[in-house]
Amino acid sequence: MVWEIVGPSDIAHKAEIAEEMHEFCMLAEVLDLVSQAAANNEALLMAQELVSNGSARWKDEMNVEKARAAINSCQNEKNGLRLKEMFGSQRQSLL
Repeated sequence: MVWEIVGPSDIAHKAEIAEEMHEFCMLAEVLDLVSQAAANNEALLMAQELVSNGSARWKDEMNVEKARAAINSCQNEKNGLRLKEMFGSQRQSLL
């Protein structure tokens, strides 16, 4: 799924990356807990990580700004859920 939006760079460890993505897909299928949207979000986050560390590059046909907006939205949602788990639904200032 990640390879639909990024391509490997010269320094990519293709076997390791492919194995990690294969494990993720197998786990998602076995647990049947990952929705299509969640899988897409995880693919975008993985793609961003691969691009950031130089293991991949965005494909030419990919709208990078749109991808980054989706990544930011996904990350904000994940952070909100983590805060809710940590502090409950009523968040109070730590100060």
